[in-house]
Amino acid sequence: MLEQHAAQNDIHALSLEVNIGNGGARTFYERHDFMLRRQFCMMTKNVKTEEVPLTIAS
Repeated sequence: MLEQHAAQNDIHALSLEVNIGNGGARTFYERHDFMLRRQFCMMTKNVKTEEVPLTIAS
């Protein structure tokens, strides 16, 4: 799994740029614990739970 590989390689979070415009896409990513960070396309997921959550300033 991608998250396990990232955690084993000292990566603390993942960012995906996705198109959440089609029906069900946003729900799919949220179901897999990605959090919407921008209105249209940026989602992030913490890989290591002991890390401080990400914040994005815009």
